[in-house]
Amino acid sequence: MKNKDIDKNTIFELLNYAEIDNSYNEDFQLDKLTYKRIEKKMKKKLYYKRRKVKYFVSAMMFMCLVIATVNNTAFANGISVPIFEKLKILRSGNYVDLDKYTQNVYSYADDQGVRFAVNKVISDDNEIMLSYIVIGDKNKEEAKGIVSANFSINGEDIEQNQISSGGSDEILEQGVFELKSENGNFLDSFELNVDVASIGDLKGSWKLNLMIDKKQASKDTKEYNINKDMDIGEDKINIKKIITSPLSTDIEITDTLDEKYRYFIFDDKGNMIKYTGLSSYSNSEVSYEKLKYCSLISKETKELTFLPYEEVNEVGDPLTYDISRLPLEIPQGTSGKLVINRLEWNKDNLNIYYTADGEVPLIQAENMYLLDNQNRKVFGQSVGSDESNQHDFMMNFKGVNKNTQYKICMRKIEDMYKLHENYKFTIDLK
Repeated sequence: MKNKDIDKNTIFELLNYAEIDNSYNEDFQLDKLTYKRIEKKMKKKLYYKRRKVKYFVSAMMFMCLVIATVNNTAFANGISVPIFEKLKILRSGNYVDLDKYTQNVYSYADDQGVRFAVNKVISDDNEIMLSYIVIGDKNKEEAKGIVSANFSINGEDIEQNQISSGGSDEILEQGVFELKSENGNFLDSFELNVDVASIGDLKGSWKLNLMIDKKQASKDTKEYNINKDMDIGEDKINIKKIITSPLSTDIEITDTLDEKYRYFIFDDKGNMIKYTGLSSYSNSEVSYEKLKYCSLISKETKELTFLPYEEVNEVGDPLTYDISRLPLEIPQGTSGKLVINRLEWNKDNLNIYYTADGEVPLIQAENMYLLDNQNRKVFGQSVGSDESNQHDFMMNFKGVNKNTQYKICMRKIEDMYKLHENYKFTIDLK
């Protein structure tokens, strides 16, 4: 693919199009690898769809804000709940039994009167999740906030995402780092180097060397060599390999249209396996991609069904509904519908219970927010029931007022995705 030159000043100018709601925490940092990938993505979109670039950048920045740091009250409340379980709540659609694969460690470093400690680690072949806490005097306000850290294995930096929340009393901060390797598999045992340069506004040096053991996860990891050629419209793809682990499902493919199509995937019981990201590189002829999804719900899954789609990201008028009369049915075009069943108020908290009926229920369930009487958006957190029910959900909204008139808003599914039912196919896992 020919590269389109675009300097960093142009990128920053493009980001002015992004409209980020005030309810999101803007105090976030991207590691250098993630920054480069976003820069590359924006170049690619400019090359293909210059007229749509402002909508793409807005979507990318929204994704970065959510992934890079989530200052979410649902995540912060109830420190007694293990932080990995909080992560599962935030990532509705991931049902892995994390405790089985968790390595309990307590490695820490002290500097500037503050302790940075890692207490739990989980790893599979190419992903690491580690939970951390920051401990110090509760009045040390400058040590509250994002942890700026660098992670490396054998001198090679690893891409990172960070999810953080506030603490209480002497726990100033707590969170999870998610580390991903694009260039191969981790060994069964390896050393992870952690170098923290700042915590919030506090500069210092907190260095750890963690010995990671992923043998238990490796035992439950399966690799399926598929090597199946397929035509998806005008695109020619090859499903090379599918790797299922306790933490994730990886699908390695090549295609000729450089990431034109993405895929919603479903197990043999019709449960959706949620998409979490990708890594890719390309030459003049073909694109090589590793698509990442949540872990399979059942280890006994025998086949996966792929539903191709294209990202549309058109900016249309949202669907807006009065919630004074329930139940409320919200049509979502050919994709199905949402049914708002009941509301539950608890002081400044509102829980909305609803059902997603359609082809992609996990996606449908997330696409909802509130609009107050001054047209300000209020975003909530969607939580599913359990792995056996991908249709009933509850969305929690914090900091709302029972005396304020709210409307439910959502974007049309067809404004975000173009589904290709006629290209659907199934891959056997054997």
